[in-house]
Amino acid sequence: PQSVLAALGRRLQATPTLGFLFSTGDLADNAIAEILRRRLPPSCDVIGARTEELQALVPEGEARGATMLGVVRERGQIAMQLGSFPDAEARSFHIPKRLCGQIARAQNDAAAQALLREHNYPLGSEWKTIVLVSAGVDPEPVVRGFQRGHPGTAIIGGIAESQLLVHSRGRTRVEKEGVAGLALRGDVPLTALVSRGCSALSAAFKARGARVVTSESEDDAEAEQALLIPEFVGEDGASVLPIHVAIEAQRRMRGVRMMFSGVRFGDEGGFLLEQLSNDCFQQGGALLLPLQEAPAEAEV
Repeated sequence: PQSVLAALGRRLQATPTLGFLFSTGDLADNAIAEILRRRLPPSCDVIGARTEELQALVPEGEARGATMLGVVRERGQIAMQLGSFPDAEARSFHIPKRLCGQIARAQNDAAAQALLREHNYPLGSEWKTIVLVSAGVDPEPVVRGFQRGHPGTAIIGGIAESQLLVHSRGRTRVEKEGVAGLALRGDVPLTALVSRGCSALSAAFKARGARVVTSESEDDAEAEQALLIPEFVGEDGASVLPIHVAIEAQRRMRGVRMMFSGVRFGDEGGFLLEQLSNDCFQQGGALLLPLQEAPAEAEV
């Protein structure tokens, strides 16, 4: 950690106002908090998380502007990015797991937004970009709570293995679960991109017999839509049960604790990610994934 922050300090040409820190080690290590306190100005807000693997673009040799993709899985390493946006205001925050649950159970998006406002989280069209990193909770209801009232706000982020870090006003705290966030307003020259933060654990398949069904919600208050996939079909035309693909993927995980399915409707567009658990598989090996809204007819 010391060498990373020292190198960043040498390259910075302006006072940092925000940053992101990811580590393969324990974020609760007092050395990390002490280094952030000593090397960063009190006005610099940082969020981060613990992860199994680090991927970062790092300088390549002495060539000015040349970078290379660095990938690290060794324990106890960190990757950090600092930025200077003097015409923007950055505000870091943490949403505890309990409140994430309340937001998920809210009757509608307006009720979810009311909960966020009640706890003084950054809502409003003036917040142009919000970064959200979750651990141990479903981030989707939280994202909807921020997004639906202000569709012009760009929301980016991801899902972490465990431990969330929030550094603000010179103080660092680490939480086991919830959502860490960094909101920006003012002049925010950022562009949202999709990272390559996932490693494939299986080949890509076509879905055979996929259909939208109605499933019961956890509290049985209302029915929810879900996508039922009875079987997969490989490139060779052979069919396989989804549960068998998941079992084989688990054997390849090598200590990774979370596994996701990626579903795409049609040949274009992005994938809908869903964290897999035993509840996603039906008797007989079919895969059942929740849907926010039914897709138009398209190949899965």
